[in-house]
This record gives sequence, C-alpha cells and structure tokens, in this order.
Amino acid sequence: LGLQTGSYWSATAEARGIQRVLSEYQALGYWHVQVQKTKSSPGETGVALRYSVDEGRQARVAIVSFEEDLPFPMKMVESVVEVRPGDPVVRSRLSSDADALLGLFERNGYPFVELTPDILVHPDDLDVNVFWRVEPGQRVSVDGVRFSGLQWTHESVLMREAGLSIGTLYDQRRVDRATRALRRLPWLKDVLQPTIEQDARTGRFMLHYTVEESRSASVEGGVGLVPGIDGSYDWVGRFCFQSDNLAGSGRGASFRWERPDVESSDLEILYREPWLLSQPFDGAIGIAFKQRVGYMEAGVSASVGYRPASDSQVTIDVERQSLRPDSIGA
Repeated sequence: LGLQTGSYWSATAEARGIQRVLSEYQALGYWHVQVQKTKSSPGETGVALRYSVDEGRQARVAIVSFEEDLPFPMKMVESVVEVRPGDPVVRSRLSSDADALLGLFERNGYPFVELTPDILVHPDDLDVNVFWRVEPGQRVSVDGVRFSGLQWTHESVLMREAGLSIGTLYDQRRVDRATRALRRLPWLKDVLQPTIEQDARTGRFMLHYTVEESRSASVEGGVGLVPGIDGSYDWVGRFCFQSDNLAGSGRGASFRWERPDVESSDLEILYREPWLLSQPFDGAIGIAFKQRVGYMEAGVSASVGYRPASDSQVTIDVERQSLRPDSIGA
C-alpha cells in the first residue's frame, strides 16, 4: 500500500496503493482479487485504517491461441511457449514466453516483429484465455553492412572481424555476436547497437554500425649524450612505438629501444597478424636483445591462436632464449 504509521494519508495515495496491491496479486495469477477499506476511525493523533483482501481463486489458462497467418508452422510456434492450458496465469511466465517468441522470429529474419498477449478475464469465470497477437513485419535479409565514424580503419577489416555473411536472413544471435566482436577491438572506443536501414529505391536492407575510433598508435622517446671517463661522449636514450591497428589494417606492431647508460641496452620488436591465410587464426612473432655488463641475452618468441568462436581463443606460445658472455664487457 505504501502507507506507514505516521505518514500523511490522502485519497490519491490510497488509490495508488490499492492498485499496486492488485497488480502484485495479478502477477501471481489472482486476477479476481479485491481490496476494500473496511474501517477508518479517527483518533487523537491520526486515522486508523483497516483493509480486507479477498484473494479469490487462482485463475488458470483455458486456451492458448495464436494468430493464424504466421510464417512458421503452428507446432514450431507452440513449442517455444511454456504456459499451457491448466497452468496459472502468472505474468512473469507470460513475459518469458513473449521473450521466447521474439527470439524465434528474430532468429529467422523477422527483427520487426511485434507481439502482445491478450488476456481475457471474465469476472465470474476462473478460466482465462490467452491469445497471442503477432505482427511479424517484413522479412529481412542482411544485404550489406555499413560503418560510419571510421577515420583510419578499413571497412573490410571490420567486416572480417564481425563475421557477418551478406545475403543471409537476419539472425539476432549472429548480429549480437558480431557486435560483441567489434566491441572487443582495442582501437574502437565505442560501438553502438546496429540499426536496420532499408534502401527506398532497391528495397535492400543494410545493417548500420556507428563506431568511434580511438588512437591506436603511440610514439615516445628521446636521446642524449653522456660524457665518458676518457672525456668522450656516447649516446643514451629511449624510443618506443606501439600500434594495434597499423595503417587501418588491424595488424599490430611494437618497437622498444632503451639505452639507459653506455654499458647496457634493450631492444624488442613484435609483430602481430590477426588473420592468417584469411582464417580465424592469429599469429605473432617477436625478438628481444638485452645487453648488460658481462653478458648478452637474446630471445625469439612466436604464438599462434585459433578462435573457434568470437568470444573464445586457444593460443600456443613458443619461446627460446640464449645467454652468452660478453667478452668486451668482461
């Protein structure tokens, strides 16, 4: 009811509270519930209120029916709903059935489907008829994909990452997987939910993604001269380059050179290829050198990854390192 001891009473608040009680009971299948105020007695400090609730019997489904002109066999449509004749008319179960029906249509080329359960409740009858009104809308095939907001990335790269097939029927599951795949790309700052556009002249449907790119490359560094013991000068410095999207191709590379003093230096080079042989395999290869007083360390690494699905990956890493004395440093 929303009324508490010490709160202010008003007829409007009371009516809203009674309606909330009725809605909660109806959500549990008690569609004939009645709430009445049986007593209202004024006191010295306020008004004492008393209400009576007649729950009635739980309403049950008598008939579940659908629109006759549907694009799927009736047995297929009936198989996805769980509310059957004899079941209580519970709002949450009807909502679950609505989601299941939406999924059936959206997976099979009908993203514009509209459906509503009409519940016919008679005042003196505990049997309730549930009639699903379904407007499938136009059947849609993905005739193309368009990206707006691109600055550096090639559109073909995003098409490859999305994995959508042109010319197939619209399938909400595939579109959701494509959207998740695009949102995982490190150089895309934001990917909005795609919209469906229809060409007024050709009637073809286009899936439209609006994306926002972030800067995928960074360069930093500096060099200087330091004096040696013999009075000569030598170079020291640091230079780093990193990119997740080389020239908009989706490839990655990094380069790091550091020489903090004249007797030590580091060098690392890494290259990443996201699609090997146009297949969902990615590979990376890198080399590293480290020089210190008395020794030199060298290493090479390689990895191959396979993506059986857009949200999973299996990777194999191989690495080899060698260490040898530096006769000059020694």
